Amino acid sequence: MKNRLLWLLIISGGTFLQGFGVTEPGLEVQNAPKECMMMGRDGRDGRDGIVGSPGRDGSNGAKGDSGEKGEKGSNGLTGEAGEKGEPGVCASRNIKQFVYTNLNEGKDVGLIMKEQFTKISNDSSLRVLWSGSLGLVPEYRTACRRWYFTFNQKECTDPAPIDTQLYENIHGDNSHRPSPVEGLCFGIPEGDVAIAFNINRCGNHDLSGNAFTGYDSVSRIIIEEI
Repeated sequence: MKNRLLWLLIISGGTFLQGFGVTEPGLEVQNAPKECMMMGRDGRDGRDGIVGSPGRDGSNGAKGDSGEKGEKGSNGLTGEAGEKGEPGVCASRNIKQFVYTNLNEGKDVGLIMKEQFTKISNDSSLRVLWSGSLGLVPEYRTACRRWYFTFNQKECTDPAPIDTQLYENIHGDNSHRPSPVEGLCFGIPEGDVAIAFNINRCGNHDLSGNAFTGYDSVSRIIIEEI
């Protein structure tokens, strides 16, 4: 580019070139001032390069410190009152009491009394209670009697029989004691139940002696479904 400009200056005439120390056309210019050497224009900007592929994810940074505990939030809005429920039904109590004002039963073996009770549920139990005096007078040296409940002619098996025993070994002793007999029996089906209070000999004794049930006092049997 510089050489082409120099030749153009030389061809344009010697007068012009003499100012730059050139006397004849075709001769090289000597001591040409540097400021007369024109530079070309800057070229246009190049095109943008192709976008590079994304770099790989960096590794996780260190775990930061726990932040400060925030302030307690305000209470929420009060909820609406619920609907009023229906009136409840009181559970009825299925209980009976049988009172004997002057029983004075002198049997040594057998049924003392029997009562009828209607059981409402299969899942409930029956509570029975005898409240009254029991007595036993030995004839010779010893005597023993057993009083017990039955349910439809059978003793309770769930969990066990409901009974009591009196044993006497003093000849002629005529004591009558308040002797409650009480317990719960499970596994009895609903419906009518015959509940009886009975007396018999003890397992390892004979029938000697004289027994008394409810002597000269008020006796009770209470039956309740629980």
